[in-house]
Amino acid sequence: MSRRESFFGPFHALVRALWGWTILTLKTTSTGFGAEIGAPSGGALFDRLDRMRDSASETLLRTVERFDRLFGDERLHEEADRTRLSVQLGLRADEREGVRLESRLRLHLELPNLERRWLVFVEDAIESDEVTHPAAWRDAVTDSRPAAGLRLAVSRYGRLSANADAGARFGSPFQLFLRGRLTLRKEWEEWERRLTQTAIWYTNYGLVFSSSAQWTMSLPGDRLLRSTTAVEWRETRNGVTPSQTLEFLQAVREKRGHRITLRAEWPETPKCRAAVYTTEYTFRYRLRRDWLRLRA
Repeated sequence: MSRRESFFGPFHALVRALWGWTILTLKTTSTGFGAEIGAPSGGALFDRLDRMRDSASETLLRTVERFDRLFGDERLHEEADRTRLSVQLGLRADEREGVRLESRLRLHLELPNLERRWLVFVEDAIESDEVTHPAAWRDAVTDSRPAAGLRLAVSRYGRLSANADAGARFGSPFQLFLRGRLTLRKEWEEWERRLTQTAIWYTNYGLVFSSSAQWTMSLPGDRLLRSTTAVEWRETRNGVTPSQTLEFLQAVREKRGHRITLRAEWPETPKCRAAVYTTEYTFRYRLRRDWLRLRA
């Protein structure tokens, strides 16, 4: 044996003994070691992520619902599945049409003691260009075309909702109509997506189909950004009518709200002769709880 081997021999033996003791310790205490540092298992980690995602989705849904109620979004009436009354009285200023009287009544009355959700609905709209003449207001009421019918809420819960309407629109001309609406909702992080398909049949105007894809994003400072892409086909028109709407909404202390809307529409595409571009600003103020609001 050389002098070098005789010198390092005890050292190598000590190193091999330490490595053997370390490996044996890790094998016998691996379970305890993992529990000590708090490393979650795969199933627990996914469950925690699912709970975080569900909480974020619920927060986003409550925010979107609060904004839609504050601004009286059209979706609340189209998807109504319980008793709801909305009365709008006021004036509307338009660059092309000037100032005009614009009032609307919408009532959805739930029928009690039924297994399925049945509702009776009544709708009426009154418009007049002569806002300074009371006689013109009476003529507008006489010339209005109210509608009444029955609604069946096919699906009410979850991300899928559907309803079907059957009714009549009075006035000249009198006509019957059938209407069906299907909405699929999906949340993804700070985004809400709504895909909507609507089909309407009138005895005089024929069929109307419309499809829309709406994306709503929650922004800091109690704000929403909403983009809606839609396309409509009518039996009485040539081509289709695509449209794009961009909305910026802001709420102030849950009582006031501002909305800026940019909208573009291309009638009778692909032979569109003139596009329609609209810019609108809306101010809403809640005067009394959730049932009295001011819109300007």
